Amino acid sequence: MSIRHFISVFVFIPLLLSGVDCLPQFNAYDVPIVQEITESKRTIPLDEKGQGLRLSGDIRADWQYRAERLNTYNFRGHGATDNNGVPIPTQDFGVRFNFRADYKCKDFYAVAQVEWDDFCGIFLKNSPCDTDCQKPQLFGTGTCDYLCLKRMYIGGVLWKSDCGQKVWVDIGRKSLYFNFDSRIQFKARVDGVFSEYSHKYAEYEDKRSSEFAIRGAYFLVDQKSNQFAWVYEARLYNIINSGFDVKYSMIDWNQKGKNACGINQPLGWQYLISQVTLDYNFKQKVFGKKLNIYSAALMNHLAKPFDFIIKPEIAERLAFLGIKAGEYHFGSDNIGAYLGFIIGEVSEAGDFSFDCNFQYVQARAVPDCDTRGIGTGNFRKENFAEDRRGNGNYQGIHAEFLYAITKNFQVDIQTDFSWAIERTFGKHNYRKVEIEFIHSF
Repeated sequence: MSIRHFISVFVFIPLLLSGVDCLPQFNAYDVPIVQEITESKRTIPLDEKGQGLRLSGDIRADWQYRAERLNTYNFRGHGATDNNGVPIPTQDFGVRFNFRADYKCKDFYAVAQVEWDDFCGIFLKNSPCDTDCQKPQLFGTGTCDYLCLKRMYIGGVLWKSDCGQKVWVDIGRKSLYFNFDSRIQFKARVDGVFSEYSHKYAEYEDKRSSEFAIRGAYFLVDQKSNQFAWVYEARLYNIINSGFDVKYSMIDWNQKGKNACGINQPLGWQYLISQVTLDYNFKQKVFGKKLNIYSAALMNHLAKPFDFIIKPEIAERLAFLGIKAGEYHFGSDNIGAYLGFIIGEVSEAGDFSFDCNFQYVQARAVPDCDTRGIGTGNFRKENFAEDRRGNGNYQGIHAEFLYAITKNFQVDIQTDFSWAIERTFGKHNYRKVEIEFIHSF
């Protein structure tokens, strides 16, 4: 199958079959001069674009076991059901397909990545147990419509010197963790402007180099309330050829004003987080493998103690969780940290890597939307600002083993276990095991 046929079958046809949106969109059409330019690019043969065009992707199939428990209540398995009485299993089966296109012309580039992520099972869109006449039916859990534009940006190198200095700028969409380092934050996918200045100021005989870099981003959070946020990170790589890397980052989610619901300075905005990261890369291999030890600590500087009252009528609705009416006190709860190591790297058949770390994240250390770590499971999709429970307030262990069966086919095994730091609402724990098969091309 040629590349042109591959794109037609696996990219354009699924998009056409997904339906047509006839609702008017802001700037959903091009003015003639823009349309003329874009249309002209389609007449250029793929062979002529081949030198700068790169197509890649991966196909994944995974199995997950997840269990979450608060006091005596199970959110998954062990008889757990949703509001319609449908069982909530501890096992999930999923399939994913990522397709990425990169185009580079001299110092400028464009990147786009689309992901299809669906649950396994036969594709039957029933509403189980809604009515008596539906109960005898054959049900299915398969989905066929989870499409996401994960990455999309254009950019380029605006300036570089002969002494190792460089400045680049990107405009578009990407997840924060692509540019900023943390195991417990920077999960959010954002749209904005990204930039970096770097200076490679020394190179050594072992092919290692020392480098200073500072990068930042300014991105949109909520256009309804005109809310923007910013983040920056300063890095020193391989300081004096010692193997140590030091990074300092700060992200500000807060701004003056009201949110989309008219609430002034809501609790969900009150995050100004600084993080210090320290890594050590061993110069000599350990058991024939590369070894890296990493650590970090962060603080939310805007978190303050407050009291919260659960009224009797609310407590009655939450009685099945073991939550009681009364006044509850919350401290600042604004600290997060992690410590871990990773040994090995995967590039050829037979390679493996093992990553293990301990994470400690208090309730208000990181916004729920940006928590990247183990988390709490949070099957009910709660957030701290509204429910006083969310993805934070946990300590736990993450372990991951990646093995390359072939150069392009890998198996990834992960396990997570976390338990509550503060037992304000009782004892909570979460555990997950995941096995994922990945074929990349």
